[in-house]
Amino acid sequence: MMYRHTIIKGDRFLSVMHARMRNNCSNLNSDLCNNHLRDDPYCDCVEVVEDAEHYLFQCPKFQRQRIILLQSLQRFLPFTTSELLKGKTELSYLDNCAIFSAIQLYIKSTKRLLKLTIHVHIVDFTHALSAYQGSNIFVTLLSFCIQLLM
Repeated sequence: MMYRHTIIKGDRFLSVMHARMRNNCSNLNSDLCNNHLRDDPYCDCVEVVEDAEHYLFQCPKFQRQRIILLQSLQRFLPFTTSELLKGKTELSYLDNCAIFSAIQLYIKSTKRLLKLTIHVHIVDFTHALSAYQGSNIFVTLLSFCIQLLM
């Protein structure tokens, strides 16, 4: 049985990105492909499916960040992808919080899950902009938001 507690401290956005990975609805290409939001599930680095395991353990683009992650989690070895995302039943609540914090720091430092989120928002704003071209105030506001995100 996995811990069902929530981490009270920490960055909400990173907690959401972590939960999305846990629920297979993240911005990783495999999840996007499975949810019909992308044509292929492959990572940009090689012709390998970009899922949570690839992102956390294999992608060469994040080697430096991965070393930091694994060093910070050395005392919890061995662990699986599922245990990193959901916690380890044999560990205490505080130890699982430490794992979650390390994963969220990894997410932040790689910026992989953050980049596509901003891109999706730009696409959403652009679509909304074309749908409401008649409203000058709305167009001005959306144009301003798009400039902030770029």
